[in-house]
Formats: sequence, structure tokens, C-alpha cells
Amino acid sequence: MPVTIQRPGVVVGEGGVPFHSALGLFNNDQHCQGWNDGRNGLAFVLVEDCASAIVKALQAGDAVLGRTDNIVGGVYMSAREYLEELRLVLGRPLKFHPQPIWLQQSGEVLKWAIKRAGGRAVDFPTTRDIRSRGMPCKWDISETERVLDWRPNYDPARFIERGIRVPARAMLD
Repeated sequence: MPVTIQRPGVVVGEGGVPFHSALGLFNNDQHCQGWNDGRNGLAFVLVEDCASAIVKALQAGDAVLGRTDNIVGGVYMSAREYLEELRLVLGRPLKFHPQPIWLQQSGEVLKWAIKRAGGRAVDFPTTRDIRSRGMPCKWDISETERVLDWRPNYDPARFIERGIRVPARAMLD
């Protein structure tokens, strides 16, 4: 069966929640327990760029058959930078708390043990899975841009406005 897979990154923008789980675990609207030290750029994509890529894939015909494309934008903002921008809009004392991998692994192993003790057959949590939550890589989307004839936002100011400020203001209304 001919198929195309479009894998969006961290989709942000109008209609979304500004407290995105890709940044970390929010135990309330002020504290984010990060997946790592929060300094690496995350694979954000504006919701309108994501929608545009999907439309472009539908229009591309056979050129996209059998492809798997990562749909991410051109702005790689860290979790700490994102939260700082969000703090400015919301006027809240948002705090990023970096969580070391060993601490997260310990918590996951404890949850795994409880599930196993309860009789559930669940896989042991891997360090690789836990490390991947912080998205410590950068995506090369040049081939996706070429094949789809698509260009996501690369302007940091536009990303901040559309991806952070718009959903934050909507939350205040």
C-alpha cells in the first residue's frame, strides 16, 4: 500500500496549550521538571507550518510515496528560552528544574516495579527512551523542504509571537 508518513515535531501555536510536555513535566503552572538541563534546541514547528507541510504532501503525488518526513521548523529554542518567553507573556514566576537522567530512570524503574508487582507485563524502562525525551538532536529537514517544496518558519521573532505569545494570551482571556 503506498503510504507517506509525516512526523511532526513539537507543534505549538494558536489553539495549543503553552505548557507543552516536550519541555518537561509540569506539576503546576509555575514549575517544569525538565527532561534534561533544558539548554538544547527543541524540534518545534508552528501549527500552521505543520498544516502546510501536510497539504504540500497531499499535493506532491508520487514524489512523497514511501517517504517518512520529520516536520519541524527552523527555530530551535531551548526549553529554558521557551519558558522565559512564556514567563514574560503570562507574568508568572515560571521555573525550569533540570532533572538528571539517573533521577528520571529511578522514578521509571520504581513505576515499572509497581506495575510488575501488580501483574502487568511491561517492558523495563530504557535509558535511551528517557534521554530521548529531551530531544538532544537537531533535525536536517533540507530534503523534506525540497521534496515538498515547503519552507517552515525560520524567523525567531515570528516563532515567539505565533508559537508562544498567541497561545499564552489565549490562556489569559
